[in-house]
Amino acid sequence: MDAIAIGLEEVFDPNNLHYRIRSTVYFGEKLNKLGMPLMMPIGGHAVFIDAKAFYSQIPVEQYPG
Repeated sequence: MDAIAIGLEEVFDPNNLHYRIRSTVYFGEKLNKLGMPLMMPIGGHAVFIDAKAFYSQIPVEQYPG
């Protein structure tokens, strides 16, 4: 329970949130400049690749799991 309490404090720390969101956006912006097709806008949780554009040669029903 102590570990959960510490984790909850850390995850909601404003400095940690700012760092996480900014680093995710930074990473997405770099990929975007390299021409990687991304789902936009880039969020604070993750950078999502537009698989349909990235793997245009693969029919959607044949995407690997």
